Amino acid sequence: MTMKKEDGSFVEFYKLILFLVPDFKRFAMQRSMISLAYESLKLVPVYLVKLIVDDIFGVPDIKKDAILIAVIFAIFVTLTSIEMVFFRYSTKQISLFQTRLLERVHRKLLHLPLVFHEKQSTGAIVSRINKASHYMSDLFWFVSNDIIPLCFQIALTSALLLKTEWHIGLLYILSLPIIMWLDNWNAKRVQPYRKAYHHVFDEATGELAQSIYNIKTVKDYNQEERERGKYSKLLAEYSRKLVKRIAIEAWFVTWKESLTNMVRATAMLLAVWFVIKGTLTPGDLVLIFTLNEKAFLN
Repeated sequence: MTMKKEDGSFVEFYKLILFLVPDFKRFAMQRSMISLAYESLKLVPVYLVKLIVDDIFGVPDIKKDAILIAVIFAIFVTLTSIEMVFFRYSTKQISLFQTRLLERVHRKLLHLPLVFHEKQSTGAIVSRINKASHYMSDLFWFVSNDIIPLCFQIALTSALLLKTEWHIGLLYILSLPIIMWLDNWNAKRVQPYRKAYHHVFDEATGELAQSIYNIKTVKDYNQEERERGKYSKLLAEYSRKLVKRIAIEAWFVTWKESLTNMVRATAMLLAVWFVIKGTLTPGDLVLIFTLNEKAFLN
């Protein structure tokens, strides 16, 4: 597969996954349907709490509130059961994806011409295969258990905020493109350093493997210090590039957290103001505060 542009976007990641493991598409569709039901069900207890609070501040109906609490408890039990069942299913599917991926890589390596293997370090090849295998496994898990549910969380939270108080819902929706732009900007800034230190790490791992593989020759010609020096130099370079990447991400986290905290505080102040004006109920305030925290924690 030849990719025209490696921009690090989710779309490119998804295309890569579908190319490497075609069965992932069916699994992603299953995960999407379950996520929609799961994330919708998660919002029901939040809304029921709003009804309970409004009832307490109005004319309390203990029997009604007790029924609502029982429903909330039943929903939590149902959510836990769904998550447990699908967690086991996801783990099994991702394990199968990783196995099929390794089989395809193995077949490809066996069919490559001998000249390729002669030019490549055996240790580096093994290192890259192992690292890529774990990376793709993590990527499968990330897409199915983080990205897909997150998309539904954002959509459902936005809809409920707009229904409750459209000003606050609009504030949340308008902040999303800015946060996404920051994420994309950070990814583009960090990606060169990430690729660089991974490349150096592969070289270091290959050097270590080659030293062990040729240990008899190294000892026969008293090359221990030379081999140790080459390995230490690569590790030092790896460390420098890793520290640079961490420094960039530290600044990114600071700016992103500052922005989200400003939006969160503004939403809370608006909610309190609308309650004082009488356009929102105390239950609405609790609902908005809960959704506000849930939205920005995600």
